[in-house]
Amino acid sequence: APGVIAGPDSSAAVGNVGAIHWNPAAIATVKGVQAVIDANMMFVRVDATATRNDGIDPNTGEAYKVAEARVQVPVALLGVTWQAIPDRLTLGVGITDGFVGGADYSASEPDKPPYTGHQRYHAVTTKIITAQIRPAVGLTVVEGLHLGGTLGIQYNQLDALAASNILGTEGLSPGE
Repeated sequence: APGVIAGPDSSAAVGNVGAIHWNPAAIATVKGVQAVIDANMMFVRVDATATRNDGIDPNTGEAYKVAEARVQVPVALLGVTWQAIPDRLTLGVGITDGFVGGADYSASEPDKPPYTGHQRYHAVTTKIITAQIRPAVGLTVVEGLHLGGTLGIQYNQLDALAASNILGTEGLSPGE
């Protein structure tokens, strides 16, 4: 399933490497060593319009143009589990990029700045990067009873380029 970390076979009850992310207690049922490399790519289209001022740009008196963005979002999981104590204790580690992507809302603009679409009042480009490492442990207490835990260590970066003064200049004449 595109955009789903570890794919459709990683439900809460499934004991595989994907359980590191969703349900670390389930890794207690893993036998031997398991490894996974899972990658997906989503292609997202965002078309945004403005409804403020009844959709009319006060600077031009015309309807706001649609701001278009095309986004590619890769999602990946690298993981491994191994039995430290057979039928009792399983350890694992997963590395994922929960969300990496961004958008360039200047795609619908024919020229370089100054932009004429409503995105000139908001972010024109964004970039989001996340990375996470998740060490995990699964313990079989008794047959059919498993406990588990994970620690998510995460890095997040958000970069956004704004097109204008965030205090707003809508409706002002040039130079005001």
